[in-house]
Amino acid sequence: MSGMGKLLTAFMSKIMVFNPEKNKDVLNSTLKLGMDGPFLTPIGYEWKKFKIGSVPCESFQKKGAAPKKAVFMLHGGGYIGALGNIYRKYSKLLVDATGAKVYMVDYRVAPEHLYPSALEDAVECWNAVEEEYTANNVIVIGDSAGGNLSLVLMQKLRDEGRPMPRAAVLISPWCDMLAAGKSYTENYPYDVMFGYKDKQFDETLRAEMLASDIFYYFRNEKDRSDPYISPVYGHYEGFPECLFTVATNEMLRSDSETIVEKINAAGGKAELYCKHAMFHVYPIAGNICKESKEANVVILDFMKRKFSE
Repeated sequence: MSGMGKLLTAFMSKIMVFNPEKNKDVLNSTLKLGMDGPFLTPIGYEWKKFKIGSVPCESFQKKGAAPKKAVFMLHGGGYIGALGNIYRKYSKLLVDATGAKVYMVDYRVAPEHLYPSALEDAVECWNAVEEEYTANNVIVIGDSAGGNLSLVLMQKLRDEGRPMPRAAVLISPWCDMLAAGKSYTENYPYDVMFGYKDKQFDETLRAEMLASDIFYYFRNEKDRSDPYISPVYGHYEGFPECLFTVATNEMLRSDSETIVEKINAAGGKAELYCKHAMFHVYPIAGNICKESKEANVVILDFMKRKFSE
């Protein structure tokens, strides 16, 4: 790991703690994720806030441009944290690489809103973006809970016989609300956000985690194996080409591995970029360290290739 990668990982392990044993107030600490300062629009770009129906949205593009392609972004935050500046900054990377217009959906989150409110918001906004650009000119991108929401959105579009997006990028998607994948156990001592160093994940800890507030958004759902809740249990016929990224030491690693395998087995095409032992959703950090920069080269090359096909 690079020096900056080590520093950033150590920093994130202190401020982004989702393990209920280490963070007894995970709900309120996660709520703070989107509560940051004003965003200063870089010179030469346009950043707008608006609503699609009742859903707050934002867009980011080069100033004066009229893009014919769009990126549909669903942010992370455990279905608790709101849209924050880190996603606005990441949008600049996407715009610079693709020339597309980025749409960010500030969907409803817990504790005020529970499942399926975020899906309802995502569908409403997708409908508007699809109408303007057509699905084939849109790439979906989501990280963590936003990766979950991206996959659920695409399952719903597929199930309803609707056009699918051109492609999708899933950054450490959180897809198993039963925490049953093998990496939840194997990587528990190594995951700096969700795990606990030198401890082993057993059934008692699994039950405690599933009952914790990090799952608040799904607290009223009896069947968390529903693919619209846990996409890892879904089927993947008819999916567009997808790129998944995940850190080697993440508890959520098997979520991506399983879905990539399912997409490919169903006759689709999916690739997994799993190279660095880093923190959860580390590519969203932009080009701040060698590891995130390398991951973003892969992500942006994928998006440019898909838009050019």
